[in-house]
Amino acid sequence: MHKLTKGDNIFVMTINQLRIFIKVAEKLNFTDAAEELFMTQPAVSRAISSLESELGVSLFYRDKKRGIHLTPIGTATVQEFRKVIQLVNKVEEFADEEKGLKSGKIRIGSFVAASSYFLPQVISYIKSRYPDIKFELKEGTSDQVKKWIDDYQIDVGIVASPTTDYEHFVLLKDKMVVVLPPNHRLTEKEIVTIEELGNEELILCKGGHEAAVNEAFANEHMNLNDGITVQSGETLVKMVNNGLGAGIISEFTLATVPHTLPLKTISPAIKRDICLITSSFDDLSISVKYFVDILKKFTEEQRDEEITSSLKV
Repeated sequence: MHKLTKGDNIFVMTINQLRIFIKVAEKLNFTDAAEELFMTQPAVSRAISSLESELGVSLFYRDKKRGIHLTPIGTATVQEFRKVIQLVNKVEEFADEEKGLKSGKIRIGSFVAASSYFLPQVISYIKSRYPDIKFELKEGTSDQVKKWIDDYQIDVGIVASPTTDYEHFVLLKDKMVVVLPPNHRLTEKEIVTIEELGNEELILCKGGHEAAVNEAFANEHMNLNDGITVQSGETLVKMVNNGLGAGIISEFTLATVPHTLPLKTISPAIKRDICLITSSFDDLSISVKYFVDILKKFTEEQRDEEITSSLKV
């Protein structure tokens, strides 16, 4: 963090803000800059607005037809900020070599839907800075990932709750929905109750769905008629589409499967947590700790964006 004093005013700027500003100045496009920085466009816009607020000046002209371009003070500032970043990068290189971030292996376990959601951007960001860091990814069910942690086959794992036997933190909150066959009797309802589902032949997905669904049905004193259990969301959707039953699946998993089937909210809500687990965060190597930090920042940014979007609706 840099503090520039002018009279009685103190400007506080983060290194990350400077890097974002420089990239936007190069691209003159918030979306293109966000892609190269592995960030979302709203996050980049917020960073620039915050920097301009700190400085009390506009760094960019914003025109709906012509897009954005630098103001005179923006043009002068970008050159000075590049000098700051050049010095910071040099210091970080010295520190990285000392800390061992130039190389190493990060072993990750995850269920498939979580791999495609969390890992591409996070791994891309790390590889762009430390290309010699190696990644090893094992994919399976949540129970398999927990077993790999127990056997020290992986360093960290992304799983669905419960996670009480491991050190963990929550990446996101997930809830279940019901997917119905075409022309099903419940398609006219906006919300389907667990009591109504108790009379249906149900299709469930393994890998973290079972515990949450079983608990929810038990709380409502209903028997779970799970006639078919499958391994993937794609298989569940195909089963439902062929009229073999109603499917209960998490929104997170279903988002990875294209479909046009009727989708209904369940009441009371059936929820689960998607978590990062390990045996001990303190015992992780430097490179794995770095991965954990970047993953936390990524999920926090995603949550902030979802909250902002919901407030605008």
